[in-house]
Amino acid sequence: MALKKKIIPHFPAQIGKYKVLKSLGRGGMGEVLLCYDPLCDRQVALKRIRPDMEHLRGIKERFLKEAKIASQLPHPSIIPIYSIHEEDSVTYYTMAYVDGKTLKKILQEAKESEDSGDFFTTAEGSISELCRFFLNICEAIAFTHENGFLHRDLKPENFIIGKYGEVRILDWGIAEKIDICQKHKPNLEKVAGTLTYLAPERILKNASTELTDIYSLGAILYQILTLKPPFQRTSLAHFRKIVGKEVVIDPIELAPYREIPHALCEITKKCLAYDSSDRYQSVQELIHDLKKVIEGKPKWTFMTHLSIKNKKDWEFQENIFLTKHLAITQSLDFLEWVSFMVSKYSYFGNIRLETEITFHNKQTGIGFLFSIPEVDKRSSLEEGYHLWISPTNCRLYRNNVLVLETSAFIDQKLNQKLFLRIEKTDHQVRFYRNDKLIINYFSYLPLAGTHIGILHKDAEFELDDLRVYSGSHTVHVNCLAVPDAFLIHKQFDTAINEYRRIGNSFPGRAEGREALFRVGLTLLEKSKLAEEKDKESFYNQALDEFEKLRITPGAPLEYLGKSLVYVASNEPEEESKCLELALRKYPKHPILNRIQDHILYRIHESSVTSKEASYRHVLLAIRFFPNRLEDSETKSFLSSLEKNLEPLYFFEKNSDIQSNLSIQLAFWIGKKETLLDLLEKYTDEQPLTNILFSLLELGFEHDIKKCLPSIKKYLSPIKTNLFSTLVDKKHSILEKYQKLIDFDLDAIYLPFVIYLLEKAIDERNFEVLRSAQSQLEGRFSLDHIWFWTDLLEYKQTTRQVTNNLLPFLHLCYLQASGKGEELEKKLHLEETSHRQTPYLLNNFLIKKSKDNLFPWEKKQLSRQLNLYNHIKSSNE
Repeated sequence: MALKKKIIPHFPAQIGKYKVLKSLGRGGMGEVLLCYDPLCDRQVALKRIRPDMEHLRGIKERFLKEAKIASQLPHPSIIPIYSIHEEDSVTYYTMAYVDGKTLKKILQEAKESEDSGDFFTTAEGSISELCRFFLNICEAIAFTHENGFLHRDLKPENFIIGKYGEVRILDWGIAEKIDICQKHKPNLEKVAGTLTYLAPERILKNASTELTDIYSLGAILYQILTLKPPFQRTSLAHFRKIVGKEVVIDPIELAPYREIPHALCEITKKCLAYDSSDRYQSVQELIHDLKKVIEGKPKWTFMTHLSIKNKKDWEFQENIFLTKHLAITQSLDFLEWVSFMVSKYSYFGNIRLETEITFHNKQTGIGFLFSIPEVDKRSSLEEGYHLWISPTNCRLYRNNVLVLETSAFIDQKLNQKLFLRIEKTDHQVRFYRNDKLIINYFSYLPLAGTHIGILHKDAEFELDDLRVYSGSHTVHVNCLAVPDAFLIHKQFDTAINEYRRIGNSFPGRAEGREALFRVGLTLLEKSKLAEEKDKESFYNQALDEFEKLRITPGAPLEYLGKSLVYVASNEPEEESKCLELALRKYPKHPILNRIQDHILYRIHESSVTSKEASYRHVLLAIRFFPNRLEDSETKSFLSSLEKNLEPLYFFEKNSDIQSNLSIQLAFWIGKKETLLDLLEKYTDEQPLTNILFSLLELGFEHDIKKCLPSIKKYLSPIKTNLFSTLVDKKHSILEKYQKLIDFDLDAIYLPFVIYLLEKAIDERNFEVLRSAQSQLEGRFSLDHIWFWTDLLEYKQTTRQVTNNLLPFLHLCYLQASGKGEELEKKLHLEETSHRQTPYLLNNFLIKKSKDNLFPWEKKQLSRQLNLYNHIKSSNE
């Protein structure tokens, strides 16, 4: 059988006066070309009959009919027809060219994003933005009906959304006048339209009507809400067989993660009613209900002006330092000097801020703050939301932690006035620049502050008065608003009862699972005011409440909630276990982005207070979603973290910051499982050596012995032998040392020598130590080992005490020399927050505590204490 030759579309260089630039698409009877109109000096879309169909009279009539119908419908959301041509056996028409995506493409991208578990960052994929597009479509169809036409083929691929948000309806190929549809019986063998969006009466000998278009609109709205079509119809015959038996699954039930408003579900189901008399009887009725939902926003009432020049508007107006990441760095890299002011009065509920700003040269930006707590509840000046706006980008912070960043300001010109609007409604923050939505952020952890503030680093800007509006609640109020209000006013028991009532009333809905989640949050808030002896009871109750989420579509929230319990009880290891469980158990879950967002938030938040918690969160992010660590502030933080990590004698860095950090952080927190996972990831000798040494120092020799056979192909023979020697329990330290010396090692193998000599110190094996000293002194820099050996063996040393001597050895030397007063003086001078290994003994003698030490630090402190106590007992 001969193969069918593939037809490759081609087009002429010019059609009429229009210069052809490229093909935009090809359909059943026509093709669309992008052309240049020299007379009007603009680009146009030119649609012509396919050359292979030009001779078909019926096709030509239908083609011209499509153009003429569209040209009779002048509406902003209907593609305008410029001209119709019949010349030289070529029939075509021209229309406006819209640079954008079809609604079908937008829905596909949103679905792919949801399926991959990624956070859908563009506004066009959100339900609110898609519904705005849908409203424009409905208004155009209402106009079409009022002008006596039916579209008859409404579907997502027939709508194009321009890059400026403009909506256009395309393809009027089977559109018809309403009166003609009513006069002619439908062709039962070939029904016009697309099956997925086809009203059931169309295959039951009934004509097309306004109500069949309304049905198609309902199918489109269903797909907008759920990202899935309402029905699976495989063919016309299949549709005939199941007609009347199809069940419309509630959109909330089908897509419980999409946060679908209940009112939109009701609109959708009414459009898709099987009996046309149960549908909206006109598109205007549909538009009326749709607008009620879309416009379900607070009514804004002007309250006051705030001026940065009027001191009476502000209760606090000072220059201050903002600090970040002090738990992981002692440097001043993250201290910022800023001017900071907080409003004198409180502004409750929903708040809108409006102003105009002009940026001048060298302007670094300005910050707008809201939800700042009252003075007596304010633990720091950085609490609340902080929207930082500069000429090049904008960032949203929560409690001085970056939660969202966008470069939407990159095209902003200096010395031009900008109109800014910030709206905080319930737990949502929206920011508009010149009426364009730039940031849309939802927080699942409520902030109860009521003050407004401004922050800036320089005066290179002009800021008009800040206009403050209060937003009243509308009928479309979230049912969680009532218990939220009780929570804000610390009426915890009432809030808990209301949340539970909502949870029981809406078991399959987003509101229901959110209410369950907030019961746990409320218990944690209540625990903050409880006596120490009662806190654990509240923690256990919260754990029980969060566990109820396991059987809901919001299952990952169980582990998010439990992690918050362990934040409250200061158990960073248990906190990170919960978050890791969520990441492992639900890798493609649609709301997994909430877990990722929280981990990113905790990286920055914990960097101020807890080194261990910050390390654990960074490690989770690098391992599970490294692509989300690319914002400028997080990259800067990771760079600073790597720079401030204590150097390890065995660790050799490379240019990959994330690779370095993943191994080092896993080592510091003693996470054997992670190190073993990383061992399977790498094939380069350098990171493998770092991982093996990390396991060795943490005491996991048995695991190294098991892994070596599978990775030795990536290691040099000498390193394989060295690691095999160090983990071999059959040989003594002396035998291991003699094997090492036999290798005639150079400086790159020094870590193997240091490890073995420190083992000899642990066992007080002076034979090995003195033998090594005679063979290696002068060859390698091991002065601290020889100093240590002298103190351990003789309780004294004749070696010179230099400024480079490790602090704990200096203390031991003073103890051995009987210089008690000098020892006390040194301890007093070194009472510091230093936590590097050489200072562990100093800190312990001051604080008498081993709390919050990492596993390797505990091991090193034990070594240092053994030496110190050995000397001290001898002196006594």
